[in-house]
Amino acid sequence: MQGSGAMTTGVLVLEREFLAPRRPWWRTAGRLAVRKPLGTLSAVIIVLLVVAALGAPVVARYDSETIVEDCSRGYCSIVQNGPPTGAAWFGTDFQGHDNYARIVWGSQRSLEVGLLSLTMGTVIGVFIALISAYARGNADLIIQRFMDAFQAFPPLLFLILMVTMTEANIRNLIIALGIIAVPSVSRIVRSVILQVREMPYVEAARVIGASAPRIMARHILPNIMAPIIIVFSIGIGVVILAEASLSFLLLAPPGVSWGQMLAEGRQFLLVSPWQALFSGMAITLAVLGFNLAGDALRDILDPRLRV
Repeated sequence: MQGSGAMTTGVLVLEREFLAPRRPWWRTAGRLAVRKPLGTLSAVIIVLLVVAALGAPVVARYDSETIVEDCSRGYCSIVQNGPPTGAAWFGTDFQGHDNYARIVWGSQRSLEVGLLSLTMGTVIGVFIALISAYARGNADLIIQRFMDAFQAFPPLLFLILMVTMTEANIRNLIIALGIIAVPSVSRIVRSVILQVREMPYVEAARVIGASAPRIMARHILPNIMAPIIIVFSIGIGVVILAEASLSFLLLAPPGVSWGQMLAEGRQFLLVSPWQALFSGMAITLAVLGFNLAGDALRDILDPRLRV
């Protein structure tokens, strides 16, 4: 009994000696921030965008339709195309609205359209890619030729047709942008599935008689989540830019939008350039943040790129 206890104790000591200490999460985050500075910048931009969208009533200070007035001369007058001041940090537009408040409220629309449309496009695209890549043969050929034909159609022209032919609301805009995202998501995910379906564990599952839906759900889908996350992150920036383009052309549904602010500010560039400047910066930072996040996630999730 004593010998057995000594052996057991010795094994426990050896395991305790050779186990690597668990690093606190803040040290891991700090090390990752140093190694991936662009990824850290993207995380900061995305966090600021989410905080602005969720906390708009507090962060914006004003409502999107609030008119800024100057009462310093004994009477109140609307400040049109006013420069940045303490009352209006980003200046005012030609109607007297606070540009800062409108940019903050516009982040809600950009984030909502980006997340919902990409979620829809990603789910449909992954489903099509699973069927196409796993079935192969004629089914794969027909699906891919249909995707090629759809991608050959100019996306902006398709969006304009969808917006003009349907009722102008956010739901139809999200559906149109989600449909646009399906072909690109499907093509990228399909190329990954073609590699995964030839792996030994997939072949083993097929040999023991596992059904095709079970193989796709239990063995293929969990192993392609990394490229799906990367495509999703980069796609949000693309969708935000597409929504801003439609708003710039005054084809998007009514509401506070960065693209609409840019279109309105373009007419007053020589008088008050701050409206177009700050709305353009908001679009640029949002797209840049999600693109950099996609690159950082690729470096982190792809084993071939790890050091």
